[in-house]
Amino acid sequence: MIGLDSSALLRYLLTDDRAMADRVDVALSGSEPVGISTPVLLEVVHVLRGASYRRENPTLADAIIDFIGHQNVVLTDLDADLAAAAVTAVRHLSPRHIADALISAAARQAGARQLLTADQTFASQLVPVVQVGD
Repeated sequence: MIGLDSSALLRYLLTDDRAMADRVDVALSGSEPVGISTPVLLEVVHVLRGASYRRENPTLADAIIDFIGHQNVVLTDLDADLAAAAVTAVRHLSPRHIADALISAAARQAGARQLLTADQTFASQLVPVVQVGD
């Protein structure tokens, strides 16, 4: 397996460093699995929706769904179909909800019966959300 860090994935998605983007593309075109973790996806979403790039949904959601849909991409800690379904469900919302979707997908895969959060706008259709805090 080839592991992929958020900086490499960002270069691939943004094609702002052609050499790195090409290297990731070669890995994605190969037969060896390319492993990526949920934290890497979350960091990429955080960076792309930030002030420097200001990516909006559904463009950002589609980029994540397309990437994890590559035949040899393996999510190391989450089922790719579950992750794609979760992101698709929040595609029409703010990009910050992509992180919520991935968190709720990971909770569901782990067998959580509910998800505790202080985020009043947490987006989860996979695990019942329980609000905590003030």
